[in-house]
Amino acid sequence: MNLTLPQIIGKRADHLKAVAHPVRLQLIMLLRQAPDGFSVTEAQRLVAIDYTTVSHHLSLLRGKGLVTARIKGNERWYLLSDTRLADAVCSLFELA
Repeated sequence: MNLTLPQIIGKRADHLKAVAHPVRLQLIMLLRQAPDGFSVTEAQRLVAIDYTTVSHHLSLLRGKGLVTARIKGNERWYLLSDTRLADAVCSLFELA
């Protein structure tokens, strides 16, 4: 399916909105460093916020197609769908 330029721009704007939250930004950066991904429990430990909040943010990122999930044992594990957005986000921190 070929998208028009306005459609592509709209999709990229949605992706940027999805990471425009401190917790989601942190999760994207952490996932970039975890090629095997991590579970919600592990993410909760890494970002030091409650399980429900972490799960909500990962679900939002999944809904936008930025992360994928797979079941491993009795937990859902999240991975980056594509590292390019995470690379761009990390590049922003090099500017500071």
